[in-house]
Amino acid sequence: MILFRRGCPHSTRIGRYVMTRKTKAGFSLLSAVVLLAVALAVLYPFIRNSSLIRGWLAGGNGGAPPVAVWINKRSGFYYCSDSSVYGKLMPGALMPQPNALQEGYRPAGETCH
Repeated sequence: MILFRRGCPHSTRIGRYVMTRKTKAGFSLLSAVVLLAVALAVLYPFIRNSSLIRGWLAGGNGGAPPVAVWINKRSGFYYCSDSSVYGKLMPGALMPQPNALQEGYRPAGETCH
C-alpha cells in the first residue's frame, strides 16, 4: 500500500508515487521475506543432502553427542570409557566414535553405547 502525502518531510518520491516512513518499513519487510525465500530455495538441495541434517531428521541417537572413545595409534583399536585401559594406552587420543571408525580404528570389544 502506498500512501500519497505530498509535502511530508519524511516521504520519498518514486515516479508519481510518494513513499512515507510507514510504507518504507513495509517495503523493507517484504524485501527481507522475499530474500529469505530465495535463499532457502537456493540452499535447500545442499541442506537436504547434509549428513548432519539427515542424522537429526532420522532420529539417529536422539541428537545426543557421539560417544568419546580412546584410540591407540599403535594398535589401531579404540576403547570405550568403561574399559580399564581407557585414557592410559600411549600413544593415544580422545576421538568421537564415528570419526574413529571412519579413520579405520576398530573396536577392542563391542561398539560403545
